[in-house]
Amino acid sequence: MKTTEKILKSTKLKYREYDAWRFNNFIDWCYRVAESHFMNAPQLIKHDGLFNWYCDMWLLHVEKQFVKDNDSLLEMNAPDQVQEILLTYPDAILEMRPEPLLKMIRTSFKNQPKPEYESK
Repeated sequence: MKTTEKILKSTKLKYREYDAWRFNNFIDWCYRVAESHFMNAPQLIKHDGLFNWYCDMWLLHVEKQFVKDNDSLLEMNAPDQVQEILLTYPDAILEMRPEPLLKMIRTSFKNQPKPEYESK
């Protein structure tokens, strides 16, 4: 069974709920990056390459690590207890940054025409 399937089974979450939670974590992460790198958060959120990177990190540092750490407990604990444990795992990627990708994104943002209100 894949890690996502194990997590869904043990938490009793539907995939749409789980996917929305992951995306909300991505949005929070984008705002943190935008603030620390002086970038535009909505543009980061819309960037497919950045979301793909985040999903790769999620799989490795959230899903796989969670299942590795808790595999024997997943079916023994109540779903709400498993969810509580799972909520702590996204913290592992909060400070991670794909610097080369962020540099590329920043360069592409700088090359976009400025809105009229910024041109003067």
